[in-house]
Amino acid sequence: MGSLIKIEDVVLYKDGHYNTFPSMIKTNHGELLIAFRQAPDRLERFPNGQHVDPAAKAVLIRSRDNGRTWDNKATVIYDDYSLGISDPCLTQLRDGTIFATFFTHQVLLKSDVPVLQPHTMDCLLADKWVIRAAPGFTLRSADGGRRWDEPIPVPASRDSLYGGGLVDKVMRGHVVEMEDGSLLSLMCTRPRTPGRVQLNVTTDRGRTWEMVSRLPDAEDTIFYEPNLYRTASGKLVAFLRSVKKNVPNERANPLFTCESIDNGRTWANLREHPIYTPNPFDVIALQSGRVLLSYGYRHPPYGIRARLLDAECENIGEVEEVMLREDGCGFDIGYTGAAQLDNGDILIVYYYFDRYKGERYIAGTHCREG
Repeated sequence: MGSLIKIEDVVLYKDGHYNTFPSMIKTNHGELLIAFRQAPDRLERFPNGQHVDPAAKAVLIRSRDNGRTWDNKATVIYDDYSLGISDPCLTQLRDGTIFATFFTHQVLLKSDVPVLQPHTMDCLLADKWVIRAAPGFTLRSADGGRRWDEPIPVPASRDSLYGGGLVDKVMRGHVVEMEDGSLLSLMCTRPRTPGRVQLNVTTDRGRTWEMVSRLPDAEDTIFYEPNLYRTASGKLVAFLRSVKKNVPNERANPLFTCESIDNGRTWANLREHPIYTPNPFDVIALQSGRVLLSYGYRHPPYGIRARLLDAECENIGEVEEVMLREDGCGFDIGYTGAAQLDNGDILIVYYYFDRYKGERYIAGTHCREG
């Protein structure tokens, strides 16, 4: 099927902040946008990295020249007074609207929380603070990401175990736009339990949602951070990050996929693949008809990897794994996003660090199909 040829690694944005979890799109006007989470750099206090911060916000950078240069200062998509923002993800819609999602956390003093609540996934940090899950949101831009409307919270499921509210879902990854303009999104319900991945649909650009279906479970396995992809034939493929119980660490996080041929009403062919990394998986269609699968590799040697799949994503475990980078300094890397450039080359972006306690920054790898 050919392979992926690496051209070069580049630093895209590095400004002294803790910059993580990028998502990239190519707009209808040919610009490249990268959204990511930006937080203060607290690595001296938390040397292993900290993915919850009440000061975290969603920002973006832009390239107007096919990825050669980028904004030297990130612009804010959304910054909340009381909630830390995480994982802003972008999708370009056909009418030019950019659709974005993110989820949030709240940080409370331990002394203000007499009992940890399971439905908000309360957990302690440094025995001083309580990290609490908060709502997920959607927002929209009609001018190429320069201005955004007010975020709209994603409501809880009608059958939520905890009686409704706004904290039982997490959205991450791209949405899929259907022919009628409706948007499909995979969401994970809280807390992390079996049966938690569900497909939801909105017909009003994220203002309201309805559940379409639940994805099947795998024994002793928890799925989260799913990404949804629609093939050329119209088949939906869910790419699922996983945690398996009672297996060696190096085999504890295989990629699972699941498929639907009826627009998500039913799901079948839940399969485990020999790709092992605790990282979400990004998927884009290429001009050649093939599909690019990319991911951060969070085992030594730490780095970035990718595979070229067939158009229907049916040969995932059979194709060559391309090691694009293996010079990462630790586990806290990855969360890839990709776009094909005007000249046919491919840019894969991710967050990275390359020295002990080094700042996290947004990096990229240019490559092309061989």
